[in-house]
Amino acid sequence: MQNMFSRRFATVAASLAIALLIACQATAQTKESRNGGAKKIRGRLPAHYAKIVTEEQREQIYKIQEEYKPKIDAAKAQLDALTKEQEDKIAAVLTSEQKKKLDDAVIESKEKKETKKSEKQPQNGETVAAKKSEDKKNPDGAAKPTEAK
Repeated sequence: MQNMFSRRFATVAASLAIALLIACQATAQTKESRNGGAKKIRGRLPAHYAKIVTEEQREQIYKIQEEYKPKIDAAKAQLDALTKEQEDKIAAVLTSEQKKKLDDAVIESKEKKETKKSEKQPQNGETVAAKKSEDKKNPDGAAKPTEAK
């Protein structure tokens, strides 16, 4: 048990170290590109900002996003590692019979999702509009009555 915990801790620590290394390299490259000045920074404005901000503010926002991207990526990697560690610990509580039942339930859920997804997609060149129209009809082919709102 102690050995398994040590291995998981080492894995998490290694993941964090790699994420921090990537973040440091990205920060260094960002500073180099700022010093070079030739590269124009691009990003994505938050919702509703496009019609409000000036071009100067837009560039400031892009620079802020570029500054925080490596930090956010590192935090996401850390969260992923912690989530995986938590899932492993939770799964370790189950018996082998329970793990088998869980695997079966997951497979069944995926199959249901795929079936539902394939039923929604048009068949044999049918358009999406035609599929929606068909879904609104009764089995006898008549259109379903719509409810007044």
